[in-house]
Order: sequence, then structure tokens, then C-alpha cells
Amino acid sequence: NDPFAEPLAGEIGQNYLFSYSRIGIFLLGSTFLRNAFWLLSPLLRGYPELGMLDGLPIRTRNIDDEIRSNLVNHGIEQICVLGAGLDARPWRLKSSDLFQQSKNPDFPHSELLGDITYFEYDFPEIFAYKLKVLEEQQASSDFRYVSVEGDLSLPHWEEKLLEKGFKAEKHTMWILEGFTGYLTEEEFQSLFTV
Repeated sequence: NDPFAEPLAGEIGQNYLFSYSRIGIFLLGSTFLRNAFWLLSPLLRGYPELGMLDGLPIRTRNIDDEIRSNLVNHGIEQICVLGAGLDARPWRLKSSDLFQQSKNPDFPHSELLGDITYFEYDFPEIFAYKLKVLEEQQASSDFRYVSVEGDLSLPHWEEKLLEKGFKAEKHTMWILEGFTGYLTEEEFQSLFTV
């Protein structure tokens, strides 16, 4: 459940989804039609948005579960999302949800994520829009949240991250959710040669 998805997507996002996916919503509504959809999928390759209807919730849940596991079992101190876009995970995930199922006896069952720094890196215009909408929604984060404005396709992108307080020696979880497909081969290689 993401209460911020609709406000962040706005009218443009809703129109985009419905203009491309009315058939997808109909097909994915029943098991029979879903199976027929996958059988016909080679004919529908020109409409990748249809596959995203099913895939995005699964990807989102998987990443949420990985964050939960890493917080509880590996004691991560920082989360860093490269190409964060309009994701609202730092506002959506709450301490009570993340820690209620911890079975690790060594885990300090703090109700606060305030000791975990959640870095998001993206273009300035993304944050100008996103943070304004979240403020209008009166969203609050249990994490210590830090936005880092910059272009990840340029060399030395990591310097801005360090300037904002990122600590290279801290145990960090990195998230690149649906981001690398927007990079050229050269930009991709540059990103991973820090």
C-alpha cells in the first residue's frame, strides 16, 4: 500500500497508465485472461507497460522485504538509492512495520529508524516536485532522510553524496531500482568505476 503513489503520479501519471493499460487491467483481472495474456505476450511486445502492471508491485515488495531483512539481520546504517525518481519508500516504510517481525535476538528492537540515514540521489527537478508533493501530503519519514541532487551519468557523482554526509565506512544497502536501463554503456561503466 503506497498512499503517496497517486498524489506523486498526478493526472499525467494516471492518464499515462490508463491510456496504455486498459486492455492490461482487463486481461490481468482473471486467471484465465492472465494466462491468455502471457500466451499472447510475444504479440504485445510493443506495449511493455502491460507487463509493468504485474511486475511493479512484486519488485516493490521484494525491495521492501530486502530492506527489512538487511535492517534486522545485517545492521545496515545507511540506505542509498541511485536514481530515486518519485519513489516514496522512506515515507512509506515505518519502524513498526519493519521491526515487528524480527526474530534476531541480537537486534535492538528500537522503534526508531532515526539512526538509519536514507540517501536518495537524483536530478534537482525530481526533488523539487517530489518533496513539495510529500510536504503537501504531510508525509513524515522515520528515517534520517537526505536528498542528493546531481546527475549520475557524470563522472565524480559520488563527491556530492560524500558532501551530504554519506560515510563510505558504514554498512550500506544500495538500491538501483529500474535505473540502469536509462544509462548508455559508457555511463553505466562510469557509474561502477568509482
